[in-house]
Amino acid sequence: MKPSYSCSSITPVTFDQSGEYVLRLTASDGELTATDDVAITVYPANLPPQVNAGLDQTISTRYAQLQGQVGDDGRPSGALAVSWSQVTGPGNATFGNQSSAITTVAFDLAGEYVLRLTVSDGALASTDELIILVTGNRPPTADAGPDQILDLTVIPESLSTNYFLPRAELPEQWLYDLAQPGLTGFPRGVSGTITVNRQSLTAEGGDVFAGGLFNCANGVEVRGLGHWDGCAWSSMCDPWLMDVYTWDIDDCGYVLRDLSADVDAVAARGNDLFAGAGFFKDFNGDGAGETTARWTGGQWKCWGYKQVSTGHTFADVWDIEATSNAVYVGGLFSYQPLDFTNFPGVSPVPGYPIAHRIAKWTEAGGWETMGQGIVDTNGVDHGGVAAIKEGPNGEVFIGGTFMLATSNGVARNIAKWNGSSWETMSSGVFGDRVYAFAVGPDGALYVGGDFTNAGGVTASRIAKATWNTNTHAWTWSSLGQGVSNGVNNRVDALVFRGTNLYVGGSFSRAGNKVAWRIAKWDGTSWSHVGPDSLAFSYGGNVRALCSADDGLYVGGSFSIVSGQPAGRIIKWGVRRSPTLALPEPVIIRGSPPAGSEVVLTARPGHPCGIPLTVTWNVDGGAAEFTTNLAAGTTAPDVALPFSYFYEPGYHQVTITVEDGLTPPVAGVTTVIVLTPAMTVLNGIVTDDGLPAGVTNAQWTVVDGPGAVGFGCSTSPVTSASFDEPGAYLLRLTADDTEYTSADEVTILVRAVGTENQPPAISAGWDQTITFGEIANLNGLISDDGLPSGLVTGCWSLVSGPGTVTFANPAEPVTTAMFSDPGTYVLRLTGSDSELTSSDDLTITVNPDLNQPPVVDAGEDQAVMFAEGEPLVSAPLGSTVSDDGLPWGIVNEQWSVVDGPGGALFRYRDGSYSATFNTPGTYVLRLTASDGRLEAFDDVTVTVLAYVPPPVVEIVAPTNTQQVTAPTPVIGTAHSPVLASWVLQQRIVPVAASVSEWTTIAAGAGSISASELGALDPTLALNGTYELRLLASDLAGRG
Repeated sequence: MKPSYSCSSITPVTFDQSGEYVLRLTASDGELTATDDVAITVYPANLPPQVNAGLDQTISTRYAQLQGQVGDDGRPSGALAVSWSQVTGPGNATFGNQSSAITTVAFDLAGEYVLRLTVSDGALASTDELIILVTGNRPPTADAGPDQILDLTVIPESLSTNYFLPRAELPEQWLYDLAQPGLTGFPRGVSGTITVNRQSLTAEGGDVFAGGLFNCANGVEVRGLGHWDGCAWSSMCDPWLMDVYTWDIDDCGYVLRDLSADVDAVAARGNDLFAGAGFFKDFNGDGAGETTARWTGGQWKCWGYKQVSTGHTFADVWDIEATSNAVYVGGLFSYQPLDFTNFPGVSPVPGYPIAHRIAKWTEAGGWETMGQGIVDTNGVDHGGVAAIKEGPNGEVFIGGTFMLATSNGVARNIAKWNGSSWETMSSGVFGDRVYAFAVGPDGALYVGGDFTNAGGVTASRIAKATWNTNTHAWTWSSLGQGVSNGVNNRVDALVFRGTNLYVGGSFSRAGNKVAWRIAKWDGTSWSHVGPDSLAFSYGGNVRALCSADDGLYVGGSFSIVSGQPAGRIIKWGVRRSPTLALPEPVIIRGSPPAGSEVVLTARPGHPCGIPLTVTWNVDGGAAEFTTNLAAGTTAPDVALPFSYFYEPGYHQVTITVEDGLTPPVAGVTTVIVLTPAMTVLNGIVTDDGLPAGVTNAQWTVVDGPGAVGFGCSTSPVTSASFDEPGAYLLRLTADDTEYTSADEVTILVRAVGTENQPPAISAGWDQTITFGEIANLNGLISDDGLPSGLVTGCWSLVSGPGTVTFANPAEPVTTAMFSDPGTYVLRLTGSDSELTSSDDLTITVNPDLNQPPVVDAGEDQAVMFAEGEPLVSAPLGSTVSDDGLPWGIVNEQWSVVDGPGGALFRYRDGSYSATFNTPGTYVLRLTASDGRLEAFDDVTVTVLAYVPPPVVEIVAPTNTQQVTAPTPVIGTAHSPVLASWVLQQRIVPVAASVSEWTTIAAGAGSISASELGALDPTLALNGTYELRLLASDLAGRG
């Protein structure tokens, strides 16, 4: 500086170089002196222009707005030249106006671009750069809206049913519809007693077959064998073939000829009917043939054993027992086990056995013998088999009039076939023959006939035989006690109906009770049948009984029952009633709010086809519809539709069928009309307009108990309807034709109705987290408010490898932490104090392999402003490393922790720098995050104001001075920011040799004209030595 001399306080000053100057003004009055300083900054004649390229940007489109800034001191000419350029990038950057700091730029490819803004004042130039990350098309965003709770009116499934209403019990009574006029007339004019014969009344389900001596049944010509279906009689023969001789034709083409004899035995099994006597198959007109016939499949079949002549003038069948496995035929005949169709006539066939009185037939094996059958003890045929019954264990009992030699004695009038031989039943039955058998529910055998003693026990016409499993012998007992046991005359028929044994015959007393021709034994006592003990006292006997679905059928020779005409047959039971097949219950889901029209179809009917009245009633009150069905249209039933408009809710429809004769048949079916739960889904879809300006939305059902009806599934805002209660997960997907994104919403549809429903529970959807993270549990509990309006919830652990800690287990929305990695099943349970329900979710806790990034912010450092420069930059030698988890992305961020001003951080060519405009000490922090974990490190940067470099000087010893003793080295090392100094010596090198500097002293901070150290020649070799003093300031200058 060369100031001009002046004694004035106001004077011009000039400077010969730029920099900072402090000038002092001193004033003195000769005694006192005062001073004041002023700082003057002298800038160079021209400073570089100032430039700011703007903030770094991340854009999704391919266009960006550049907001550069430039400034200058106006030197040398005041004109600035601005220019944008591309430094790096995967594609080309095209500037709207390359010469304008504020302009636009377009990119042809996605990626990271570095752009440079350069400004020049013609003499000096400055640059600045910015980074623009062009992401290109970004996926659209989808927001499915908030979770919702809806109410759905639900009728319990248990109410969706149909059932019959209780009906007045039908009274049992004597019914005459089959008996007036009943069985009448004689076949081909023969005479005798018109009757239903013993063993000639049988039933299969609701069908009854009667055989005997009669020609017509209620006026229908049946010639001794009639079929009653519960409503009318029909014939078992072809009326077009019934001339004076011919009865029908079997499937072999053989003529079944009518005999003057009557039908003596009838048995039914499924679709089969077996008959004995009353007709025979005559091959050559000689009168010799079979006395059995089989009806099946709607016609008579070739069926019968080969009879053989044994000197008898006639042969007859008296009983047929048809079981599921076999058919047994008994009577007065001899036969060979051959089919008569292959062996006609009555002459024995050599080589085949002859058996007597009892035959067996099976579908698979044909005719068989049962030993020799019944042969008198003296070898002469005697009597015959009048009754047959299969026992509960497959054994066969026969009764009649015979003396049969067996392996365990002589069987008198009763015997048992054990499958291979005949056995006695104790001492047998004494008196006249056995006529009837029945097996009771307890497996005991009941025997009826005209005997007075059974097994040594006094038994009047009826007895009970029980097999004693302890003694392996038969135990016989009477029905009733003393002289009044049994009945007072012959028993012709026995049948069980339930637990009651019905007995028919020619008696007038049962036990000590008056009971004409029919009585009932209930296991302990006797009684008459019906209200009148004298019902059959008008003449004739009861010869046959059978039990059918609708009652007890009684046949015989009577013509009056309880004072009313009854032609040889009558029923004790109930009338045939109307039938009704109810419509199936109907549930209409998704009905319009007003309701729905429903068509129900019932099938009323009557087995007899009589007129019916059908009424339909909806939810009580007056009948909505009545239909009268004419006679002949109701058998077996008829489809009857009923159309009605039902409002939403639960409805009971009652259908009543009446015939005017029996109590009405009524049933109820249900119609449930449900309207769906409705809501509006307020979804939002947004996009950046790339690539084609088209964004599609789609609602779908991810999970749920039923279907979902979307008003418009391609609209983000749409209606949704639900027919089933439960938790639904719906997904809104946005698609811009290149990328898709989705969001989900939970709709909890709770059931409400007339009955308390369990709480509706949604535990949320399955999750996957990393160990150490907290799981957010977003459960929902909703209820119908019954019974008390209070609902409690509780989270619990169902399974898992460790423990779970819930922030608040009583809250549906809470958090959970897990003690170990693995798969956990959590359960949310809700209770309304009466009903409880729950829902589970699975949380997979993956091991936490992720480690935080490793951050090194670099070494602490100091930088100094250059002389006359307003900014100074410090290179930051930082490093960041990571394990690549969880997503392989690491974000780095520099920040100022402490310091007198701010800092501008820049990233160029793989490294960071910090630019300062204010001196001072700064603490800078580098933070790195991998998206889940983060770490940081700090570095201290000291920013120094400009000062001249350090001043160093060695004062003594002087140059070329000789020293022989230790000599102090005096010197100066000075700077306001001096960091350190070092004093070194070395011997002057000789040619072609190099000497190393040796430190003899060092220090920190400034030192001025003071002893730095000592040069001790006593410790060194003789020679010439050089001394040097080095100093370094905090900015690294020396």
